[in-house]
Amino acid sequence: MNYLKPFYKFESDSNWPLASIEYHKRQEIIDMLSEMSLELWDNNFNVQVSSEVLSRTDKYIIVTLQKRGYNSTFKWSDVSDTIDTMISYLTSEGLKFNSMNVSVIDNSYYFESLDKVEELFSHFTGDILQIKFKFGY
Repeated sequence: MNYLKPFYKFESDSNWPLASIEYHKRQEIIDMLSEMSLELWDNNFNVQVSSEVLSRTDKYIIVTLQKRGYNSTFKWSDVSDTIDTMISYLTSEGLKFNSMNVSVIDNSYYFESLDKVEELFSHFTGDILQIKFKFGY
């Protein structure tokens, strides 16, 4: 039994379990996205960045944007630069686009492709209530 290494609950070791490494990497990404959203917070937006783990293979980073205040709307142009920056960052970190849901006053748009998002919203001038996008890792 000399070959068994005792495990201490708060032991500091360079051989972190894979789940811990994954957790810390996910936290780094969430922190970076939160930092990227600071400009939107200054412009009276509520930006929520979170993670969702549904199973071993279904893990997501979720970003939700909406204007603060009752029934507050905004334009795509108000957030497009920040969203583009966030999407570029997530892609560079190796995450894969899963979906985007854009809620407008009289409808909701669901996208499973970034090309479709850019195609529709490059000319969209309507009022938006909420944008929520998901990236899988």
